[in-house]
Amino acid sequence: MYCPKCGSQMPADANFCMKCGTQLSEGAVPSAQKHQHWEYREFKKSLGGARVKIKYWPIGGFPDELAEPVEIAVRGLLNEIAKDGWEPAEPIAAASLWHANHLSAKNNVNRLTGSNLVTLSEVRLNCRRLV
Repeated sequence: MYCPKCGSQMPADANFCMKCGTQLSEGAVPSAQKHQHWEYREFKKSLGGARVKIKYWPIGGFPDELAEPVEIAVRGLLNEIAKDGWEPAEPIAAASLWHANHLSAKNNVNRLTGSNLVTLSEVRLNCRRLV
């Protein structure tokens, strides 16, 4: 048998051309694609106990004031792990991370003034890469 693309001679039972990689039989899957799969891992980033003053904590919601420091930390973490092929496997917006219990924070309410001081401790990201 000969490859229809490059003309190289191949064994009669070949699925792909050994020279150019052209598929020679229906349903064949290249070995490089056959073994690829997603690897999943959770990454953690300390937020160093950052404290953020918020006006109020919305019922069932997420305070807007916390979004920026969390998203800065998430971008930093993604920059660190991207060089190894990792990417987020879930939404990375601060509110999404909060609702998925991937953000550790403690709310301290001053009973005299009613103000809230939130201490951010850690963010966790579920990531994946193709291996």
